[in-house]
Amino acid sequence: MPFFLAFCASLPAQPAFAQPDGWDPAAAPPLAQEPAGPIAQAPPGFGPPANGPYGPGPALGRGPGQGPGPGGLDLSGPPLPPDRAAVDDSPFGLYGPLIESESLGGASGAAAAMRDLGAGWARIISPALGRGGKALRDQGVRLYVALGPEPDDTVRSLVSRNKEAVRVWRIGNEPDFLRLGDRPDLYLADLKRLYPLVKSVDPTAVVTFGALSNEPRPGPDKPGYRYLETLLKGGACRYFDVFTFHAEGEEADWQGLGRAMAAYGDLLSRYQCQKPVWVTEMGTYSGQPSGRRTFAAQTEAGQAAGLVKRYVAGLALGIKKMFWTTLVEYHDFAGQPGSYYNFTGLVHNPKNKGLSSKKLAYYAYRQLSQKVLATDWQAARTVSDGADGLYVTEFPARPGGTPLWVAWREGSAEARDARLAVGPASRVRVTPAVPRPATGREADKGPAFDRATARVTGGVATVRVGDAPVYVEPVRP
Repeated sequence: MPFFLAFCASLPAQPAFAQPDGWDPAAAPPLAQEPAGPIAQAPPGFGPPANGPYGPGPALGRGPGQGPGPGGLDLSGPPLPPDRAAVDDSPFGLYGPLIESESLGGASGAAAAMRDLGAGWARIISPALGRGGKALRDQGVRLYVALGPEPDDTVRSLVSRNKEAVRVWRIGNEPDFLRLGDRPDLYLADLKRLYPLVKSVDPTAVVTFGALSNEPRPGPDKPGYRYLETLLKGGACRYFDVFTFHAEGEEADWQGLGRAMAAYGDLLSRYQCQKPVWVTEMGTYSGQPSGRRTFAAQTEAGQAAGLVKRYVAGLALGIKKMFWTTLVEYHDFAGQPGSYYNFTGLVHNPKNKGLSSKKLAYYAYRQLSQKVLATDWQAARTVSDGADGLYVTEFPARPGGTPLWVAWREGSAEARDARLAVGPASRVRVTPAVPRPATGREADKGPAFDRATARVTGGVATVRVGDAPVYVEPVRP
């Protein structure tokens, strides 16, 4: 049984793309009537033009505080990039940041945490527009909103009222799993109805595919792959601008990203369907979920390492955006106290075990976004793809900046020397990607990351590398 089915098998039956009971989308407060903030205007265009099967990047399938804020969180990190295009292009997003956000102080606290994290994009459902859309926008966060099976007039009104607030819409969610898994013709009909409808109201809007559910080893023998092929045979490629899929699992499952990009990329290419790719639910956990699948216990450090590996590998593969699941842990997701989703958040949910602190993964995400966004991340390339267990990705320097290397030895119990070609430099700074304390609660009390330097001889730095990733940066004179 595929991974996603294993931990969601007990989900109650629901209509495809179901919204909360009693919600009337036409009654949702229109963001367009709210006072315009500094980012209320639509951005000039959306990202870079595509120059390959999945937009700019390496060939597809070839790469691998200062005081508490709301809810006691340290929200003193740097703001999101001030340049609108930089935020639009940012690969860092969160799925469902408003879910269980009461412990952060509600929507405003969740939005402040996103800004602190450097997460430029929020994936939400349309009812959340009225509950927290403005708070997110006021913090510079872009909105990515799901459309369900509403009537044409409802969709037309929703898109029209929110043209300035929402630049990206999504048609459904996991159609290969949620009730439409055996009826791709029905989802194809939704694509053919909703895509031209959104474009007729807002020709500049971006419309994404609803995402294939998680499959660690996709291929022609798997349901999701066959589902996608049926859609493509029916002409679905004309009815979405961005292809999306989901990637969840244990810490070491980050390598599934490469398998998914290879399998789905080959299939899309066969049907001349060249689209950018986003991963719209991505995660791993701390603790030990329970249910129909047996999950290995993972520490907070393991979750943090898995987060960094997923983002780094995804960027080297050319994935344009990745949305972490979630900001705050779910509580009893789908009525299951041991649900996988109760363990994946970046912040503990006090309803679960009484904890409300950030996890180590929160700190790891924030440091990762700070370092990656300071580089020419869209040109990331794989330097070592697992030889002797060593994975290295290089992020070239922006003009006037410095390059960044991220390295780890997968599964290595002990750190060993690795030689990295870093060019003209006398020394490099080596920073762990995973905070030093055992838990985020301890990290809240002081500096979370140790730093060291290493000499460079003949353009080569010798760095100690273990299973947890490290950042390597030239030290400026």
